Amino acid sequence: MSSPLASPQRISSIREIPFHPGIPIGFIVLLAAILYFFQLDAKSLWIDELISIADAQNVAFPPTFSKGRLLYYLLLRGWMLLGHHDAWLRSLSVLFALGSVILIYHLGCRLFRPATGLIAALLFALSPTIINHAQEVRYYTLSLFLGLAGSLLLVRAIDRPGAIQPLLGWSIFRILAIVTTPINAALAIADGAIVVWHFRRNKRAIGRFLGGAIAIALGSLPSLYSILNSRGSHWVEASTPGLSHVLREIRFLTAYPFPPTPPYQTLFFQGFILVLWGLVAIALWLRPPEPRVTWVSIWAFVPLGAIFMLSQGSRSFWVTRYLLLVSPYLFLSIAIALEKLWQRWRILALGVLFVYAIALSLGLHAYYTRSDRYIGVTGNYRDLIQTISNREQPGDRILWISSHTRPQLALNHYYSGKASINYPQPLPRDRLNETALRAWIAQLPFSPSRTWLVYPNNRITPEFSTLLENQFQVQFHRDFRNAHLWLLVPRSLPQNRS
Repeated sequence: MSSPLASPQRISSIREIPFHPGIPIGFIVLLAAILYFFQLDAKSLWIDELISIADAQNVAFPPTFSKGRLLYYLLLRGWMLLGHHDAWLRSLSVLFALGSVILIYHLGCRLFRPATGLIAALLFALSPTIINHAQEVRYYTLSLFLGLAGSLLLVRAIDRPGAIQPLLGWSIFRILAIVTTPINAALAIADGAIVVWHFRRNKRAIGRFLGGAIAIALGSLPSLYSILNSRGSHWVEASTPGLSHVLREIRFLTAYPFPPTPPYQTLFFQGFILVLWGLVAIALWLRPPEPRVTWVSIWAFVPLGAIFMLSQGSRSFWVTRYLLLVSPYLFLSIAIALEKLWQRWRILALGVLFVYAIALSLGLHAYYTRSDRYIGVTGNYRDLIQTISNREQPGDRILWISSHTRPQLALNHYYSGKASINYPQPLPRDRLNETALRAWIAQLPFSPSRTWLVYPNNRITPEFSTLLENQFQVQFHRDFRNAHLWLLVPRSLPQNRS
């Protein structure tokens, strides 16, 4: 019996692979699992992951569907019933990332050939950016999984325009994707363009998809409304994108999401960007054309264009993790081009693969060895709070200074001690002078015995450190990358041992 995921006209292409088609994708999924679970809890949860945990704990029952990203929070809340360890919380994202590897393979098989699906799945599995999001307590891999499922079902609905099941499945998965990440509405726009393009001479066929499109629009309204009216919530401050942002984004999504520092690496990755865009161009324009390559390009570039245009306004959405929705279709484009190069110019294909392998090796090495994440996040809250817990004494007080609107999240997750906790507001950046700092320190509620002071790195000044050393005995001090930790004792008391 043929697989329901392979269209009749594509089944014969399985003969291209001299063994059972499930074996190579099985190895790719196994490789992905090794990469996704490797060092899963090596890095502390960062602030966005802590936000996910808090939002999942605060989901109301019955839930209100006007809350953005509700689906992920509901799933995470159920997952948390079985454990709260960092690795366990992150493993939910791993499952959806592995599911996405399988879905991109099936999408490649359905649109083109098994070899296309295998190459795209392998590139997807090896991407350091994908690995990063597979290893965090966030909704991005769920978003990828649902987006790919919707695209696969749309292809099935186009291949079988009279069947109701794939059409209904497409509508459901697009709604779920938008409920998970409202920016996935851009994929629904691309879907409409694909349907119109494919059935441009058959208006009746287009009409069959109209009901699904209306259902997607109505089902997405609550989530889209919640995002448009959440100006006080957690937003990323991103710069307005230009052409350079668009060009280099393909490097972030595929092989190397870090800023290259040595000059020779900068030159190498500038060339690598040109190679990647050259592959995309080959996939689109090399003859003979494959009609369904147009679909892949629509899924990739319509959302990119929509996000680019939206980001020209007062708020920019041009952030790599927000652009993940287009990554599977970029990988499919690269896979198509590599196949064509291999068939026509094998030496050139080997050169391209060599360059890609170098870039990918550098990206994977950097991801697993750097202390920060690919976007520069350095939230080392776990070690910081563990240090306090290991040295804590009765009567200690914690002063947790943070510029974040929810400073209590890290302590809520990692701290189980008995010290009293205060969350004073930090001084504004424009008032970090000695007079203002002296007055601010004087009004802090220090303990008469020992105080643990946590202070963000971006507010540290020489005057601040000098004032602390003048007024207190510093029994302990350490820089945890995102914050400094001091153990302070008033100078009027004899020095204690920590």
